[in-house]
Amino acid sequence: MAGNDARRWPRLYPPVVFLIGIAAMWGLRRLWPGLTHDWWPWNLAGIAPIAASLAGIVTAARQFGRIGTTVVPFRTPTALETRGLYRFTRNPIYLGLATALTGVAILMANLAAFAVIPLFVAWITLGFIIPEERALEQEFGETYRAYKARVRRWL
Repeated sequence: MAGNDARRWPRLYPPVVFLIGIAAMWGLRRLWPGLTHDWWPWNLAGIAPIAASLAGIVTAARQFGRIGTTVVPFRTPTALETRGLYRFTRNPIYLGLATALTGVAILMANLAAFAVIPLFVAWITLGFIIPEERALEQEFGETYRAYKARVRRWL
């Protein structure tokens, strides 16, 4: 992460923030059981976004491995990936985590659980994406700016 942003945000890696999100969903479900609905068997539809997002996360991480750059936040990238899933979103791993949270909320069938998703997106955007974008711009200059101009941050 670049500059002061690294000091303002705790170094909770995105998978940890994701697990905290699931725990928060579970806590909200327990706190407001009246917002839990009997969606059976429709809540099983939550499995589809979870499975799709896990496949996307693995694919995106493998793309990083193929070009020899890091998937770990807070480390300096050595290459810029713009192919595969990165043609559609600049952040397929973060998008996958947010999509998986959506699937978990559907499985839980609790309306309060859905409140965690925008909080997760905000945390990831402010704590990871914006600082990473600054670092990528410093590292890859105009190449990254051109990529950023044609590919959206989320979708």
